[in-house]
Amino acid sequence: MLEKIINGGFWCSLTDTREDEALRRFLSRKMLESYQQATSPCLPSGIPLDITIHDHDEEIIAGLSAVMCDGVVYAPLVWIHPHYDGHALVQALLDIVEDYAREHGCFKVEVQVPWNIAPYFGYVGEAPSNIVPFKAAQNTQKLWHKDLA
Repeated sequence: MLEKIINGGFWCSLTDTREDEALRRFLSRKMLESYQQATSPCLPSGIPLDITIHDHDEEIIAGLSAVMCDGVVYAPLVWIHPHYDGHALVQALLDIVEDYAREHGCFKVEVQVPWNIAPYFGYVGEAPSNIVPFKAAQNTQKLWHKDLA
């Protein structure tokens, strides 16, 4: 571990081990919140939704992070462990978030996924939104929507 005082008297530490899992989770959560605030039109007033899928060893193998507000669920982040690609986990995550959205009176779900898979899950057209995708993903990641009936 490296520790030092930096500009303004702030204290900085660099940890190069995986022993502090609580710190990693805390930082991951803060980074996720920052991304959601930058990309979602309804934070901080929206309700954050996090859905995870676990394997038999209770390891997280898939997840979706979203925000619900004003009758819409914005889900810009979907992750699947590469080992479980092709196991219909994206469909399971979307089914769960859509059911939750319907139960809570929402009329639409918006997701940011590659252009070639969105129609497969019933999502259409690029939804008008203020989501700013990562530069590296601008050509492949688009915002798609699904109206809930």
